[in-house]
Amino acid sequence: MIDGDSLVLADGAQVRIIGINAPEHDMPLGRRAKEELRRMINKRVVHLQIGKEHRDQHGRILAHAYDAQGKNLAASMLARGYAFHVVVAPNDAQADCYAAAEQEARVARRGIWARPVYAPQDVGAFKLKPGFVRLRGKVGSVKHTRAGSELQFAADSSVRVFIPAAHVVKFGGRAKLSAMQHLIVRGWLGSRNNGYSMTITHPFMVEYRSEETKQ
Repeated sequence: MIDGDSLVLADGAQVRIIGINAPEHDMPLGRRAKEELRRMINKRVVHLQIGKEHRDQHGRILAHAYDAQGKNLAASMLARGYAFHVVVAPNDAQADCYAAAEQEARVARRGIWARPVYAPQDVGAFKLKPGFVRLRGKVGSVKHTRAGSELQFAADSSVRVFIPAAHVVKFGGRAKLSAMQHLIVRGWLGSRNNGYSMTITHPFMVEYRSEETKQ
């Protein structure tokens, strides 16, 4: 066991569970998330369904994981509020199921949904750093190129959200992206030139897309 979203198999192979991102061990609920996953497995057999993309950039196996009774471990972690739902194409086969599990925890304010530390960060209000984050802000500009669509925030134009061209249609196309106003996006922030960039490939990584739906 590595943390709340990763496993080490008996042969030493590392598995990153598709569909979730749990708090790091040094963050609030990080240790509890790890222990919850450990409790569900309890040294029993784990069944893996390898994703369309087999490995991540760290060489870990990407897979949906199930306990001995066939219970989906990612869905269980999400429903208990020990992880955020994440979708990285092409491993999006169970995205609807995972989104529903997260919503259950969110409505009940379980785990991370009851902790202010996990609320979205307002762009421009905090010193950002690379890693998983939920960012909230108003879109300042949208640029479309052959590579994809780039959204920059009004509060800090050095922070961009990039959607590769192959995935733009999932978000309703260029016209809908150009009409976006207020966003909460989730994903991994990386350094880029003198700023930061987050690449997203699925609409579930955007929590709302207009002032009217702002919560």
